[in-house]
Amino acid sequence: MSAGHSSKRKHKERRKEGERLDHVAACEKEVQRWVERLCLEVAVEESVLAQAARYLSPARYSDVVSERALTGSREDWRCGYPLCGKPLVTIPKQRYHVSAQRNQVYDLSQRKMFCSGECYKASSCFSLQLSPAPAWLRKDFDPKLSFLPHCHTSPTSSQVTHLPGHTHTPPRSHTSQVTHLPGHTPPRSHTSQVTHLPGH
Repeated sequence: MSAGHSSKRKHKERRKEGERLDHVAACEKEVQRWVERLCLEVAVEESVLAQAARYLSPARYSDVVSERALTGSREDWRCGYPLCGKPLVTIPKQRYHVSAQRNQVYDLSQRKMFCSGECYKASSCFSLQLSPAPAWLRKDFDPKLSFLPHCHTSPTSSQVTHLPGHTHTPPRSHTSQVTHLPGHTPPRSHTSQVTHLPGH
């Protein structure tokens, strides 16, 4: 191999490495831009959060949640879910919650960063759909996200984009269905649908 050919090859390799490092730096800059935006804005739209998902990893999204919920003075604390701008009025001091009914112990270290259970579930659902790969390794990554209803979402107005292959179960109606036992007279109700057993 001639010295000239070897020099050209090394120059080409250095150029490729330089392009790779530039790409990594540009992606990291974009990731940081999204993290700062989600932390600074009180609340964003679903379309904005969907764009951020192209760059965020579960770890970086966790940083967003923590920054929103626990950074600054108490007046600045707000729900960790970027789609919700509700202030955090009360934050549980205890780390664990014991449910006597379910005989289980729940870790509250993450739950306390959200204003409601709905926002906590919606945020967890969003995080699970993020790619753990670094942003610079993602090629044409455009996830089809599913957004769960949160505390500011009404059942009649929320729009959910479902992931392919996932079945969505609609929320239960407030109208209850009651089956009465023999010898029991069903109470009058304008909202209950009553199913009577044969012979009644």
